[in-house]
Amino acid sequence: MGSRHARAADRRAGRDLHLNQGHSNKLEALQELARQLGLPAAAICYMGDDDIDAPGIGIVPQQAMPSALQAAA
Repeated sequence: MGSRHARAADRRAGRDLHLNQGHSNKLEALQELARQLGLPAAAICYMGDDDIDAPGIGIVPQQAMPSALQAAA
């Protein structure tokens, strides 16, 4: 999930990945992806490093923003 649209991400995404760009509300994007896949949101994992990523995060890189680190704790 990305808040911005990146052409590089389009090129890297294969047919087995779910690329979801252009969403400023990551929780809504996560819930929509879960609905599309027919899965509970708890079955989906994504990693982020910024404040916008905090909802739904289970893992973060070590250099993440404080709110993202706290959400993953």
